[in-house]
Amino acid sequence: MTDFPVLGKPEVVQNSTVRFPCEVQYPLGQPNVGFEVTWTVDGQTLVDPVKGDKIVQHLTGDSRTTYLDYTLLKGQLGKTVGNFISSLQLTVKKH
Repeated sequence: MTDFPVLGKPEVVQNSTVRFPCEVQYPLGQPNVGFEVTWTVDGQTLVDPVKGDKIVQHLTGDSRTTYLDYTLLKGQLGKTVGNFISSLQLTVKKH
């Protein structure tokens, strides 16, 4: 990454859903690089309140922004949302 990730302000999308964006600061056009984004609340890994799974998302190609849906924050009012980002070295298949 070239700088810290940017956590944006909540966004309201067309169907009245709210989501929180996170943009990874890294140049586009790097096909062998990916990122694993682990969402956190008060520094602890966020867990889906229904499924019990850790909230981890992957960015590949030129994708640099991922979103956290507000429904995953049930029971987290008044806490600080953040994330950990790991870079991944991807293998590009040549045909």
